[in-house]
Amino acid sequence: MSNLKIERINSYDYQIIGDDVDIQVTSFDLYSTKPIAKIRGTGSRKIRSHVPELLREFLKEEREQKRQLLQDEAKKYCSNPPSISPGKIYLVTVSYGTDGRGYDDDTITSDRFMDYENTKRHLERNQVIHVEEAVIQNTDIFSIGSFIGSGRGELVRKEERFFVLLNGIKLTGLALKEMAQEGFRFFTLFRDNRRLSSIEEEARKFDLGEIRSITGMVGEEKEVAHINMLERFRKEVIRAKAAQP
Repeated sequence: MSNLKIERINSYDYQIIGDDVDIQVTSFDLYSTKPIAKIRGTGSRKIRSHVPELLREFLKEEREQKRQLLQDEAKKYCSNPPSISPGKIYLVTVSYGTDGRGYDDDTITSDRFMDYENTKRHLERNQVIHVEEAVIQNTDIFSIGSFIGSGRGELVRKEERFFVLLNGIKLTGLALKEMAQEGFRFFTLFRDNRRLSSIEEEARKFDLGEIRSITGMVGEEKEVAHINMLERFRKEVIRAKAAQP
């Protein structure tokens, strides 16, 4: 089987060529219990039983090549990185990401919003492909991660620039820039790309007391149950709109 050549046609289809062999493999899924949907072409019966292992080895080598190329690119970029400054938020292209199944993947890139310290650490670890200062509008809405199980109940209660919605702890772009200047660390940071009106609609429907009336509140929720999150949200949006760009 060593004289066979494998070529990728698209994401899941492959062509295998060799002595008396010219076949196409359709919909090969490495993680399926039945990885091959269809094999057709010259010599398909001859090598059918070997195809899954051949493609597994091909994908293993392909992934290693991609991983090495990314590592080399990141190492080159990080050897002469751009200047970064404390108090800024950066948009960082990193040499890893999450695949379609939700697993970590170090053969792809992804864009992440990061504070100064996180950006600096990634540069030191040779994990950056590109970095630039993030363009943030005052009325943008960002999330710093989940609320439930975060242990951040006291933080949200005391820091009025935060508001909690169904999918996490939020703040405006204005608050993000202010807090970055103040030295607040953002270990997780995502931009909510929905329209502002959609986020306000979520805020209007968010009522911890009603949501947890049956199951009861967890620790973090008890610490903020008395806070009107819709009022916080609206107050912060008004403040963001009034601020200079």
